[in-house]
Formats: sequence, C-alpha cells, structure tokens
Amino acid sequence: EEVKEEKEMIYAAGFVVKSGNVYLFGKAYGPMAARNWTIFKGHVFGREMLIQTAIRELKEESNIDANKVGAYTKIPIYEYMVGTNKKVTVFLLEVDKDDNLKDKNIKCTSLIDNTKIPEIVAFRWMELAEARDKVFPSQVGLIDKLEELFGK
Repeated sequence: EEVKEEKEMIYAAGFVVKSGNVYLFGKAYGPMAARNWTIFKGHVFGREMLIQTAIRELKEESNIDANKVGAYTKIPIYEYMVGTNKKVTVFLLEVDKDDNLKDKNIKCTSLIDNTKIPEIVAFRWMELAEARDKVFPSQVGLIDKLEELFGK
C-alpha cells in the first residue's frame, strides 16, 4: 500500500486594502488572461507573527506602509487554504485612498527569484463584483466574506 507523504504546512499572511467601497488588488506576474489578481500576501519568515508578515509583504508588494496609513485589524478577518498545505491569514487595512495614498508611489519592490521581474505587475482599485471575476480562485471565498462584512 502506497503511503502518501504529509506535506509540511506553509503559513502565509497578508492584507486586504479597503477604501470606501473599493479594494486594492495587485496583478501577479503570469499569463495575461489568467485570473491572477490578488491581495498582498506572502510566506511567514522565521518567528514572525502573522501581522508582521502581512505588514512586511504589503510594503514589499505595494510600497504601502500599514503603520503609516489608515488603520488595520490586529485580528484576522479571514483564513483560506491554497491546495492542501498552505494556509493564508488575511487582515484588513482601511485607508482613504485619496488622502492616505494619493501621493504615495504604489509599486512592487519584491522581485521573482533570480529575475528582475516584480511579483506584482499592476495595481487596481475594484469593487467586489469586479474583483470576484479577477482574483485567484482560492480568494473567491474572501470576496464572499468581504461582501458579508461590508455589503456588495
């Protein structure tokens, strides 16, 4: 009988960035037609707390410093699985995009391993209805949760 090897759990954390009724998403590098818009997230390093991971990844992937703009939740608003062994914890950052971010340079400084290609190649503020059709399939449940919390 074949024994399936248990894959080690991978933990990741990130932010949903909300301004009024729109949310900021980033387009992950990859096929243009694919559903590859995403929240800003990444793997936990060492003994980082999940909120620390979320803050670091948001800064790397969007240049937004959660400690300097808006207000963020210390308690996750959602968790989801990618495949069978990656758990993503999501926090919420509420900003006034016209006030907090109008002069901020939203850009990705995090490059794909051994390339000069940024992980996030475009940014867009979207309402949830639009985001639902563009995010990674693993993040559709998050859109449901945001609609439940804040309305469509």
